[in-house]
Amino acid sequence: MSNTNSTGGALPQIDLRLLKAARLGDSRSMMELAAQNPSILLGTTPQGNTCLHISSIHGHETFCNDVLTLNQSLLSATNSNGETPMLTSVKSGHALLASVLLGHSMIWGSKRQF
Repeated sequence: MSNTNSTGGALPQIDLRLLKAARLGDSRSMMELAAQNPSILLGTTPQGNTCLHISSIHGHETFCNDVLTLNQSLLSATNSNGETPMLTSVKSGHALLASVLLGHSMIWGSKRQF
């Protein structure tokens, strides 16, 4: 089963190096990978989780902030359960991180209106 984006196109599988960085909260590795290939951030796990979902599950606020400086659109990405990274952070018990992600969402939403 492959993941699809909102237009029905297949999403790339997450790079294992990025997956490891997201689990560990290793922003430096993530930024090095993204510098070589910015679209690497769009990869997903078989469950549809992006690197932002993964880092949100593990409560890595710095990683989340850093990845969002590179790609704000990850805020609205949903996994196969329909969960955004903010919801995954709440479900994982990281309410403070969810608040941070909500703040990013509010800022990003206001920028998109202009």
